[in-house]
Amino acid sequence: MYTSRLKMSEGTSLCLFFISRVGDYKLIEGNAGTPDGWIPPPNLTEESQSDGEDPNNGTWLFNLKDDPTEHHNLADSMPDKLKEMQAKLEEYRKSLVPAMDPPPDPKSTPTLWGGAWSPGWC
Repeated sequence: MYTSRLKMSEGTSLCLFFISRVGDYKLIEGNAGTPDGWIPPPNLTEESQSDGEDPNNGTWLFNLKDDPTEHHNLADSMPDKLKEMQAKLEEYRKSLVPAMDPPPDPKSTPTLWGGAWSPGWC
């Protein structure tokens, strides 16, 4: 199980994505970031312009044995496997403990440290 967190505000954080692997299958939920390698330019016309949805934010299911480079998303074609993996992921989510991020220190602002963040006490 792998998660990535982003600090949102004092005392809170947001999980950007979850990755879970069970057997030959790997489930990714959320925004896993930009893929490695060459990405073709978007083929946009007036008819195909984005409706504002983030194409990187979603659900992906891969069979790593048959597709080790993760090019074929099986989420739509294998709904039962997707539900099984999501149920396992939900069980894992129930065990998470909220992050205890310290409150931001106003003395750490970059304007006080030549443009660099500081802990505020040094």
